[in-house]
Amino acid sequence: MPERKIELDDKGNVTGIHPRQALEAHKLVEEFMIQANVAAAEELEQKGWPCVYRIHEQPSEEKLHNLREFLASLGYNFAKGMVQQPKLFNNILRKVEDSPHAEVVNIIILRTQSQAIYSTDNQGHFGLSLARYAHFTSPFAGMPT
Repeated sequence: MPERKIELDDKGNVTGIHPRQALEAHKLVEEFMIQANVAAAEELEQKGWPCVYRIHEQPSEEKLHNLREFLASLGYNFAKGMVQQPKLFNNILRKVEDSPHAEVVNIIILRTQSQAIYSTDNQGHFGLSLARYAHFTSPFAGMPT
């Protein structure tokens, strides 16, 4: 889903909401940030130092059931009984990307995901399919828009 840019007037009222342009440079910086977060977690673990992880658990069975029913109503199949992996969600997103349902399917898949939280107990980051992720960087903080 494209990130949105909210425009405000001098009184703080919303004057517009527009998709933020996603440049290849932004994608590259985001990938480097992800790798830096992984490297930080690995380094802290290796040294035996405390680490705050950004963890993201698998979606609940109830949310997966609701997603399966929704996708079935659109004629798409979402595997039941398989070990849930991010690639299964990505496969659905690829299937629908040029369809009239693309935006709503993307929103529903996002809502199916568990909310990421911070914890000193590493449980991995399901959404990024990473075993460890120390979230201390922000991909677009301070970047020009």
